[in-house]
Amino acid sequence: MPEDKCKASASPRLPVELCERVIDAVYDFYYQFVVGSLVTLSRCALVRRAWRPRAQMVLFDFVLVRDTDALNRLAALLDEAPRLRRYVRRLALRGYLHIPASTVVLFPTILRLRLPNLTHVYLQEIMPAEKAEYPLPPNIKELPAIPTHRYFPSVLSTFNYIRKLDFVRIRFCSFGDFGRVLQPLSNLQELYCDTVSWEVFSRLPPCMLKATLNDRGRRKAFLPKAHTLECYDMGEEGREALVASLGPSVSDMWLKFPNTPPFPERVRGPGNTVARHRPPGFDLGSIPNLSDLVCQLMPGLGPNEGEREVLRATLVSWKATTRLHDPDSEIRRRLYLRRWRRLGAEYATQDFIALLDVLGRLVEDVLCEQATDDSGLLGITMNVKVVVSLQGGMLERGRPRVAESFPTFSSLGRLAIISEDAGYEWKEYDHDAGIMMRIIFLLAYPRDVSTAHREADRLQEHISLLGGPLLDCDVPTSLIIRR
Repeated sequence: MPEDKCKASASPRLPVELCERVIDAVYDFYYQFVVGSLVTLSRCALVRRAWRPRAQMVLFDFVLVRDTDALNRLAALLDEAPRLRRYVRRLALRGYLHIPASTVVLFPTILRLRLPNLTHVYLQEIMPAEKAEYPLPPNIKELPAIPTHRYFPSVLSTFNYIRKLDFVRIRFCSFGDFGRVLQPLSNLQELYCDTVSWEVFSRLPPCMLKATLNDRGRRKAFLPKAHTLECYDMGEEGREALVASLGPSVSDMWLKFPNTPPFPERVRGPGNTVARHRPPGFDLGSIPNLSDLVCQLMPGLGPNEGEREVLRATLVSWKATTRLHDPDSEIRRRLYLRRWRRLGAEYATQDFIALLDVLGRLVEDVLCEQATDDSGLLGITMNVKVVVSLQGGMLERGRPRVAESFPTFSSLGRLAIISEDAGYEWKEYDHDAGIMMRIIFLLAYPRDVSTAHREADRLQEHISLLGGPLLDCDVPTSLIIRR
């Protein structure tokens, strides 16, 4: 054997398992970083045959679909390579959803029996700024609501194994349509509703109406496995009806203060009458097992006394559940106070700490009472702990001031101050992305370091310019999925 071939065969190779760990680290599930991750993974699938299975597995874990053409291409791809079906766990339908050929309405039929491991579905209408940049063709007009039909819940029932569902900027014809869409998803565990609205409130569908009726403790279950509910900027009447229908199954509730629905609710039908003067606050009385209440706080809550009363009334109703339903409950309850973090609507941590100076007195006024003995000390009337989330860099500097805002909880050891990034593997994305790509190309070109760095720089520039989803990128799909 020639000497150079002996040297080539003896050159060290990193274990495939180590390469797979690097490939896993490339992917990031946050939407703003998904596109770059998908393109990088596509290149990984082309570099070495040994990398392809793991790259495919991560690449198809999250699939982003923007229109019906992409939806049909995905179906054809899954038919061409059936082994990819088991990799798809999260499906995002993001684009113009309120049009006649809406991907929301078509995906249960087009992808029927093709996604056996699907667990999470995102339904997200794009922002107005994106619509202005990418307008619809002149022959397609937007509809006032999602064009669901009477058989849509039946078709959707083939995906009843979904465990998490996200609605973002979705508008239904009526609240009843919203309930009927949810009803067949009997295994749903987490429901996220952000700016969900309807043209009219209408009647409650039978599936939700039976769930709200309580006849000596017997009730028809609606989404019996749903334990987490997030409701932001949703109509008050619909939000309360949804919570009432879910009832005891919910243990985690996420709310935003103030709540600002995009449209005023209109009511149709004699069976529903919205009071002209609704009492303030969100009634949590129908959720006796609520252990974690997460309050996302906007800066306008501080100077607005009316909105502070809404928060007060919500906490009062939560406190009442511990006395009415199970006064001797040992459930450890947590009240999370977080600043609202939304792109374009964030505010400084210092302003959030100043807001807590006001809200701390409100929280202690509701959840603490004077002791019955002669000590005159305050005591906490429910088994609750206040958890305040601060930006990591302000954690230590803000801790003393937050403790002063909640003196009773702090003195009794019932106050926790944590990083608002806790539980997430946050990274310096731009820096780490470059490092990851250099590692990948160094593995691909172990004998030519300069070529590896040059290819990584070229790919970094390409990713910054691409901006397209999985099914729109220029990587040949036939190469990614080939055996």
